[in-house]
Amino acid sequence: MISYLLDTLKKNKKIYAWNLKVICKDTYELYFIKQKLEMNREVNTTNYIVTIFVKGNKKGEEVLGKSTFSLYSSMSENEIEEKIDEQITLCKYAYNKMYELPKKSNLKQFSKEVGFDGLSLKDAAFIAADALFEADKFDKGYINSAEIFISYEETKFFDSNDNVFLYVNEIGNIELVTTWAEENVEVELYKSFAFDSLDTKYIQQQANDVLLEASNRFKAIRTPSLNNVKVMLTGEYVKRYFNHFAYKLSNDAIYANESNYAYNQSIQSGNKCDLITMRFESTLKGSTLGRPFDDEGIALKRLNLYEKGVVKNFYGSNAISQYLDKPVNGNYKNLIVNAGTLQKEDLNEENYLEIMSLSDFDIDTVTGDFASEIRLACLHLKNKNKQFVTGGSISGNVYESLNVVRFSNETNQINNFVGPSKVLLDYVKIGSGE
Repeated sequence: MISYLLDTLKKNKKIYAWNLKVICKDTYELYFIKQKLEMNREVNTTNYIVTIFVKGNKKGEEVLGKSTFSLYSSMSENEIEEKIDEQITLCKYAYNKMYELPKKSNLKQFSKEVGFDGLSLKDAAFIAADALFEADKFDKGYINSAEIFISYEETKFFDSNDNVFLYVNEIGNIELVTTWAEENVEVELYKSFAFDSLDTKYIQQQANDVLLEASNRFKAIRTPSLNNVKVMLTGEYVKRYFNHFAYKLSNDAIYANESNYAYNQSIQSGNKCDLITMRFESTLKGSTLGRPFDDEGIALKRLNLYEKGVVKNFYGSNAISQYLDKPVNGNYKNLIVNAGTLQKEDLNEENYLEIMSLSDFDIDTVTGDFASEIRLACLHLKNKNKQFVTGGSISGNVYESLNVVRFSNETNQINNFVGPSKVLLDYVKIGSGE
């Protein structure tokens, strides 16, 4: 079908330019209730994603219409041609200012290291299951259900400028629900995580962490009234914190008036904070996301975003980057942030609330405001034992503490993010759960 699609797109004179992304995915799936295997199956899918561009003229100026759509192996040749003609018509209702499309690239073919050690998908899936259930050793807590997906994914990209890119990836995904039953009360927690190598210790640790979180909720008291207590972000919330500052350098954010950042602008000042240094990478060991090229066929390379709190580069979609007269750097998935200077010993002199689980943690893209309910946190007070707490809320603004923020000197990886394992914020309001 690929040859037919390429030939059809090349021959259609109504199309100014095009690209075709073909994603072939083989997956072995396991479904468990507790530790009993309920179903296993192998699934093979192929997705054909087409983007076409149609040139027009509006008030004497060249304009460009764009449409992205999917085609399926089950479609006949007539159905495919009708679909393309339909999308050509739709392009004429969505004209935008003219911009250049990605030119021929010298990007070399690239594939990640094989992540599952040459094992079959089936064998890798059962090894992952064994590792997962190694954590299922608690008396009062257990894995209620689990779904395991081990995939081999091949992405092929073609466009009208004779670019041909190929990228192969192996991906594991696990979804699980844990139950902790104590004192006639049950707590159920859901977790999902992805991985690109068969690290059995990592898989076991992920399950163990969610079981311990459920256990700690039974130990938690209601969050008391707190003043002069800092807030420490951990895990996924650290990733979201830094993603906010990465988004601020998106040309799409600037175009939408959600950012006013400029080259060489310093977003931090003073000597009481850890300065943000971050970059993008096209591919990253341990990440299931990212490719050497983006969805528009733009070849990606390392891109420095901030150096010690100073803006160095912008990124984003092809059209918007050109509209803003900025270099076309493409869109990325993998973010790396340098460690800070905060050591464990420094925390002995701090009163802080360590966040472990929140109802959500959305940071307003314009203002930097955030607010969330506390599901589980650990209160650390000087000269006192730590105490798990639940209920209440946190609220604040990421910019209010930007000049006093501290990042841990230890780093952690969460799939496509590598950065400090902890972020210590000041000026955060903690609402009582009492």
